[in-house]
Amino acid sequence: MPTATGKTGVIGALSVAILPTQWTLVLTPWANLCQQMIEDLSARFWTSRGWLPPAIPAVERLFPSTLTEILDKKDTNLVVVATFATLVAIYKKQRPQYTELSKHLSQVFVDEGHYEPAVEWGQAVKQLEKPTVLLTATPYRNDLKLFRVDKKDVQHYTHKEAEDESVIRKVEFLEMEHAEPTYGKLATWCKEFVKFW
Repeated sequence: MPTATGKTGVIGALSVAILPTQWTLVLTPWANLCQQMIEDLSARFWTSRGWLPPAIPAVERLFPSTLTEILDKKDTNLVVVATFATLVAIYKKQRPQYTELSKHLSQVFVDEGHYEPAVEWGQAVKQLEKPTVLLTATPYRNDLKLFRVDKKDVQHYTHKEAEDESVIRKVEFLEMEHAEPTYGKLATWCKEFVKFW
């Protein structure tokens, strides 16, 4: 799905708006994306759309050091957000708790899913043995080769489709008056860009 076409909305709809029977795990590659996802799923995404689901489950950040505390929670619905590195660390060093976490999960969402083929963390995701949705705006050659995803389970939402359906606006390219500068001769080009911006 291209940038700005609603990957967070997909995660939100399937983990918050339509409450699953158990917990949801959302994985992102970086800590700042974890924080953004927590803020979006807790309220920001919903209020920006002018609608709040009837029941928003708690959204918690998972670290290896907080895993035991999270596993002690009695919530029937919980959204747990972690980095890939956190899941790998738990998989490698806290295997009994990793197995317990897996028992609590009903689904897994992977933001920036094009990173998934990395062997080490790909194993940590696959060993959860839960339905997993990989979301990315970054297509690349042979992107399905290491995913082991059946072709019928793959959906590509193209940039053109998003434009045609008015999900995102058409991109307009404007040529700058000055040619792209060589290193050390940026001043004129930067001034023109700042003036335009």
